[in-house]
Amino acid sequence: MTVEEMFDAFSSQLAQLLQHVAEVRRTTVRLERQYEDLHGEIRSMQGEMKSMKSDIESMQSDIKSLQSDVKSLQSDVKSLQSDMKSLQSEMKSMRSEMTTMQDDIRALDEKIDKRTEFLSGKIEHHFGALREELIRDRSRFDEERYIRRFREQEIVARLDAVEARVARLEAQSSPSS
Repeated sequence: MTVEEMFDAFSSQLAQLLQHVAEVRRTTVRLERQYEDLHGEIRSMQGEMKSMKSDIESMQSDIKSLQSDVKSLQSDVKSLQSDMKSLQSEMKSMRSEMTTMQDDIRALDEKIDKRTEFLSGKIEHHFGALREELIRDRSRFDEERYIRRFREQEIVARLDAVEARVARLEAQSSPSS
């Protein structure tokens, strides 16, 4: 395998890793949007709960003002009491739903954190391996370049010696001819 093929393989692996990271980021952004949407719904529910509380308080003031008519309006009061009970049960169920949502959000946050840590570790591992291979290939390349230079110097020295011998031999044979 040549150095170029190795660099191409490394580039391909790096591109795949970058695609994977981008995919994780898109998922994270989508989950963050869902998280923000859930927060908006919770805020809306809190506003509705405040509104319900103020409604309950106004009902209580109405009950106080209508106590003189209690005998004639007992049936109405009973229906209001049942409505209040249903509102209280709805409030309890809303509280439990909010608690469940908060638990789900926490679980989702933990899941995202674990996945992010896992992917971060994977990326660091692959980059470390790539870095080691690049360093190893670079040192091998430097060694080969040094050996080539050394051999070229030996060949040049030998050629110089051969040329000098040929020149001496020509010089010796020229005066004798």
